Amino acid sequence: MSKEAIQAISRLAQIKALFKPKPLSEHSFNLPDSSIINFALGQNAIDIQINNIMVASVKTLERKQSPGLVGTMAPRRNAPVSVVQLVSPQNLPLQDKHVWAVVYVLFVIQTVSQIVINVGTTVPNAAEVTRYLVDSGLGIRRKELVDPSDLVISCFAFWQGAGAPQVGGWFNPTGKAFMSNTPFPFIPSFTRQPTVITAHPLRPPKPRAGDILYRRYIHAVQKMVTLVALDLNDEIQFQCFHKWNNLDRVDSAWKEAGSEEHHRQYLEERVKDPHSIPIVGYWDDAPFGYFEAFWVKEDHTSTFGETSLDYDRGYHVLIGEDDFRGFEYRHGWAVSMIHLLFLWDPRTTRLVNEPAVESPLILMSTLSGGFAVQKEFDFPHKRSAYLTISRERFLQLPLLQ
Repeated sequence: MSKEAIQAISRLAQIKALFKPKPLSEHSFNLPDSSIINFALGQNAIDIQINNIMVASVKTLERKQSPGLVGTMAPRRNAPVSVVQLVSPQNLPLQDKHVWAVVYVLFVIQTVSQIVINVGTTVPNAAEVTRYLVDSGLGIRRKELVDPSDLVISCFAFWQGAGAPQVGGWFNPTGKAFMSNTPFPFIPSFTRQPTVITAHPLRPPKPRAGDILYRRYIHAVQKMVTLVALDLNDEIQFQCFHKWNNLDRVDSAWKEAGSEEHHRQYLEERVKDPHSIPIVGYWDDAPFGYFEAFWVKEDHTSTFGETSLDYDRGYHVLIGEDDFRGFEYRHGWAVSMIHLLFLWDPRTTRLVNEPAVESPLILMSTLSGGFAVQKEFDFPHKRSAYLTISRERFLQLPLLQ
């Protein structure tokens, strides 16, 4: 293992410490649809506004409830937590998207895996709100809960998009992109290429050029990260890609320095490639990097690792803008890219990455996203670390909070 890789891995303890979210320095953030959510923290209540309009309050009740998976956890581990009560302002019906925003605030301000929330007499349309929470999987009824109006809210469900509005969630935030309401059907298919021969499911149509795939506010840098499907006709995107690849630090990893003609041909090939999706990343409105999301089964990476599952995915990345380097930016885009790929298809249970061992910053950013090193191996053009992360492991780490 190279000296650089050893140094990167030796920082794992520091990275794990950084998994512990810092206290918020602000009481507002942007929702994926760019609405501004503000919350005022009182002694026993939180008032929540969206675009300066009060939408709900959350009140901490005096009683406590054990939310754990009763029957699978020892009683001593099933510690009780305070029950919070959902309150409608002026006794008006609550909209589903506002309830989702309330849950978002609760998981942002505290690092917990479960919340017990009471949806009772303080919400005039309690039955409809309860149905929304339960039917979406965001809220769970448990017979052990004393009050039938209590529901357990799971961060596992929340960060997987349960209950998210069709317009305004992290994935496909504008509602205009490529994704249907159900996963693409399983249809057997086959790929024969010089580097891979494999059977795999037929992949869904690729996003349209310019589709907004993902958007999330990153508290550590107080900016919105947005991931957009590459548009070959977007001259700003193309010139950024051309400039970035001719930077020495990028070329040392990507080996694609060259003319505009070379880079246009490269991108045209990626757009035509059915197993790869080129993506441009933005911090607010500023492009910062280029990604390629890919299906592992049809990629040469599958030759070197564990047996690939049908919906395993991976990604490549280059960060072009020096203004958006540093740990907090790296951590923000790395976690967001992982989140996007797990949201994209619920059948994706594992992601794969193969950074060069002599690229410590990329290796470190991958590790900070929760990936674990499985081994090293040799491509014809580089020595790589083979890294994986499961959906379950990603959700166990408080990376999104």
